[in-house]
Formats: sequence, structure tokens, C-alpha cells
Amino acid sequence: MRTLVTLALAMLMGVAGCVQDTSPTPVASAPPAERLLTVSWAGGLCPNSRGCEWRQAWYADGTTVKGSLAFTPDDFPYWEGTDPLEYPPEDARLLARLVAATTLVDLDLGPFQGTCPTAWDGAEATYVLHRQSGEESISSCHREIDFNHPLMSLVEDLQRG
Repeated sequence: MRTLVTLALAMLMGVAGCVQDTSPTPVASAPPAERLLTVSWAGGLCPNSRGCEWRQAWYADGTTVKGSLAFTPDDFPYWEGTDPLEYPPEDARLLARLVAATTLVDLDLGPFQGTCPTAWDGAEATYVLHRQSGEESISSCHREIDFNHPLMSLVEDLQRG
């Protein structure tokens, strides 16, 4: 009897070993693309007397995402954005090189001397350079920005689409 039970268990184990696991194997998702630059515009008047805010980010893989600050019916803020859009790969490579090579000293022409456009329903622009070593930002209402610098010229071209 003992031999019969051992044989039956051995057969069951053999059959169990032949059964294939048909559950789906999780597919590893690609890591998110490296963000190179984010531009935020804040200020002005929007519906319900809230300040307006928009953002656009450019990534090393040639995608860009735009978004704006929105509110749920119970006044909870969240970012409402577009699906990623593509921009030319040669511009992505150039943007990556310019972000890596540019310092804020290169973009900074000194303290901002005028009246910030937010004082008359305009927007303040903030540019954030994303690097592995950290982020650096410069704001148009605090510092004069050199818009003739190659990085800023490229950003303006990319924003126009």
C-alpha cells in the first residue's frame, strides 16, 4: 500500500510539473524619460478669481507635455494636461546639450527692473533646468533673462511649435 501511495504522489507531482502557468507575466514598463526643461507661467486672472498657472515640460525622448492648473467641483487643485506630443529628435538632442552646458549665470542679465506682468493680468515665467545634479530655476519677475541665449531661443521656437 505504501508503494502505491508513493507511486500516486510521484505521478501527481509529475503531472503538476507539466502544468504551465498561464498567468500573464508583467511587462516591465520603460523608465520615464529624462525631463530636460520645464517652463511655468503663473499669474493673471482666471474664472472664479483664481490665479492662472500653466506648465510645459520637454523630455529627452522628444516628447513634451502641457498642462494647466484646474479644480475639482469641491475646489481641489490638480494638473490637467495634454497627452504627450512629439517634437523633432534633433531639437531634443540640441535641448539636452544646451541644458547640460548652460548655467543660470549664462541666462541672468541681473535683477529685474520693471513691473512684473502679474500686476496687470499678465504672467510670470519660470524656467527650470533639470539635471542629474539637481534643478536650477530662473524667474522673469526676479531676474532679467537673456532671451538671445541659444537655449532661450530654442525654447521660444519649441513653444511656438
